[in-house]
Amino acid sequence: MGKKPGRGQSGPSGDKVTSSAGSASNHPAGGAEKLDALQADKEQLGGRLHEMSMLGGLAPDVGTTELLESMLAKCLKMFACKSGSIFLFRPDSEELELAVAEGPMRDALLGTRQRLGAGVAGAVAERQEGIFVEDIEKSEEFSKQDTERYETNSFACVPIIYRGELLGVLSLTDKESARPFDEADVGRMLAIAGASAGAIRQSLQQEKLRGFNIELHRRLDAAIERLQSTNQELARLKNFNESILISIALGLIAFDDKFHVTFYNGPARNIFRLGTPEEVDESLQKLTIDCDGLSWPEVLNAVVKEGKAIHCGAAEYAVDDAGGAPEKRMLNLSASPLRDVRRKVTGGVVVIGDVTERVRMEKRLAASERHAVIGKLAARVAHELNNPLDGILRFINLSIALKSEEDQTREYLTESKKGLERMVGIVSSLLEFSRSTYPTQHDTKLNDVIYEAVRTLRHRAGQQEIEVVFDLQEDLPEMRCGELVQVFLNLTKNAYDAMRDGGRLAATTRLEGSQVKVTVSDTGCGMPEEIIGRIFDPFFTTKGPSEGTGLGLAICHDIVEKHGGKISVDSKVGEGTCFTITLPVN
Repeated sequence: MGKKPGRGQSGPSGDKVTSSAGSASNHPAGGAEKLDALQADKEQLGGRLHEMSMLGGLAPDVGTTELLESMLAKCLKMFACKSGSIFLFRPDSEELELAVAEGPMRDALLGTRQRLGAGVAGAVAERQEGIFVEDIEKSEEFSKQDTERYETNSFACVPIIYRGELLGVLSLTDKESARPFDEADVGRMLAIAGASAGAIRQSLQQEKLRGFNIELHRRLDAAIERLQSTNQELARLKNFNESILISIALGLIAFDDKFHVTFYNGPARNIFRLGTPEEVDESLQKLTIDCDGLSWPEVLNAVVKEGKAIHCGAAEYAVDDAGGAPEKRMLNLSASPLRDVRRKVTGGVVVIGDVTERVRMEKRLAASERHAVIGKLAARVAHELNNPLDGILRFINLSIALKSEEDQTREYLTESKKGLERMVGIVSSLLEFSRSTYPTQHDTKLNDVIYEAVRTLRHRAGQQEIEVVFDLQEDLPEMRCGELVQVFLNLTKNAYDAMRDGGRLAATTRLEGSQVKVTVSDTGCGMPEEIIGRIFDPFFTTKGPSEGTGLGLAICHDIVEKHGGKISVDSKVGEGTCFTITLPVN
């Protein structure tokens, strides 16, 4: 039957040992018997020392499983047993787990779990004291099914404890001699368990530490992988953003609160001629820019010191041209503060667009309209003066013919004739001046003229959210169309004026036989039928006094006819307007 620990009895390690009824006795008092007892104790002590020396070979630096297998193998050898096992206690689940075993069904049983108090090993773990059973069939505490897989009915089981901490349970059965286990066996097993507990505890700690290190390395590798992936994504985004900033046509300069340039792209370098990277900081502050009355240093200080955004649509920038001569460029300039997440100003960014050519084109367009006004006025003056002057000259010539060479009046009439002839020359010169326009002596591509005219006013398309669509046939023959740029400028300007709230401007070209057909259409407000017939009349306009002269479409009509072409219009109120121009190829 199962034996519980006897009172006051302890093994060498201090663990409680079991006792078997009638097995404990006192040494005889006789001298010979004392010598025999001493000899038996000596032999028993020698055996214990031998066992301890065998256990001294247990190395805690190996894996826990290897350590337990070595311990179990030595125990089986010490006690001459065929079967045994070692359970490990798992504090997280409060269960025993079979770690190593020898005997029947070894492979099937490894890894099984047992609750505290359940079965022999569970009872030992719960009580934390050794138990031996001489014959399971006679045991009142344990049933046969607990050991039915073994060949004998006797077994011993002891806890493995290190400084009060339960580590596991050691079980032995199936002695080769078929003898039952006794109290001495349990005592020896407790001594072995106590001597091995330190190595097992250290191995478990090392295994836990190895597991922690493995998990730490796994998490560290995952974190490094995520960091590398994030760095790659950030690098990709950085390169993408830099490629955008480098590729845009506008100039861009970023600087810190000390006016040190941190970034600039190619257009900014070309516009401002910044020089080498070492000279950029100095050249940035030395720029000569007039921004609506503010000097460039004042602009920089307003951005960095006061956190203001400065915009100037027509800033003047003084620079020397390629030949070293001073030249003024017109810039569309915006300077804004750069702020961090706390809204503190850390620097500024300047966006620059060189609008010099656009301003020049607009000035030429305005000058062209003024010239047209002069031309119309000159034509009226010529019409009103030519007939009277012609009559006066005719009568003067008749009067001169009636006078003799000696007549003083003839001399006066001759001088008057010269004055009238000068007046006729002045009128003719005025007419010639009014007709001065773009040169027409060079052949060029009509598509380029249309694109350049529309591109000149692209700033208005952006401001008014107008979509510009080109559908230009690529294989058009070259034509003499220098003056036509003014036609497309006027048509584009009128289209933008009609689309104050946004819309769509479309330009198309098609070759139709010996003619080129051009259409310029918009989705603006359109025109009523009653005024369509008058839009090509000089000085006719539906705009306010300060918005137009009424000469734009008249000029377009004259230029198109001068090129041997025709211009027509189709318009509906609320739907838009479409101008169609047909031009001969030759």
